[in-house]
Amino acid sequence: MNLKHADLVSVIIPTLNEEANLEICLRSIKNQIYKNLEIIVIDNFSKDKTIEIATKYTELIFQKGNERSAQRNFGAQKATGYWLLFVDSDQEISKNLVKDAVRTTNKHKLDAIVIPETVKGETFWAKCLALEKSLYQDQSHLWAARFFKKSSFLKLGGFDENLIAGEDWDLHQRTIKTGFKVGKINSKIYNLEGDTSLAKILKKKFYYAKHIKKYAQKHPQVFINQANLIGRLFSFSNFSTMIKDPIHAAGLIFLKTTQAAVGIIGLIF
Repeated sequence: MNLKHADLVSVIIPTLNEEANLEICLRSIKNQIYKNLEIIVIDNFSKDKTIEIATKYTELIFQKGNERSAQRNFGAQKATGYWLLFVDSDQEISKNLVKDAVRTTNKHKLDAIVIPETVKGETFWAKCLALEKSLYQDQSHLWAARFFKKSSFLKLGGFDENLIAGEDWDLHQRTIKTGFKVGKINSKIYNLEGDTSLAKILKKKFYYAKHIKKYAQKHPQVFINQANLIGRLFSFSNFSTMIKDPIHAAGLIFLKTTQAAVGIIGLIF
């Protein structure tokens, strides 16, 4: 594929007070081998230096609340690209990612692409999260596409703005049910968890658990599979991976058990 004549990709990043990670995120997008792209930042009225950082990388900065789904949909409306890539502001993308996504979608005539995720971070809990991500690479019920043909995304109606949690899973399920073709690439997205702690992880879990009920009601059978902690961690293939890193495996088991308890509290209250 001649990159000079390749299709424009619109990279959409929702932000809210992300001065700690945004520079890394935007730099990784700017440094893509694939250059035919536009960067769109949709900010939820940040109070820190988020806007100041964003202006160094793009002029396409808009303000929109109040949750990620609305921000992403607004970004899609502003996008002029043939393709849409949704990246979170606390993520970094590998330099070949956009090139691989465009080539794969064009080669196989796909509507959407799943991008595997891993974790960057040096704390004990960050390494536990990285181990967790490695266990999920082949569990398709946990996948959620991030790269879409814009026309297909619009036909789906975009993200469900009534969902605060599980909105990415919901869009993926609707993509499949509609009959759109979905593929997967090897290039990775890195979740930036540099200073993460157990308290931060559990706080995030509680927040999303409070809001997951709407998604669970919309996709009950899928949600049962996704929430199956034993199935997610203790498949035969995962066992061999976990015994190679027993310390972080033990930490992960403790983490997921604690998250489950916090999640139940969040669902109730």
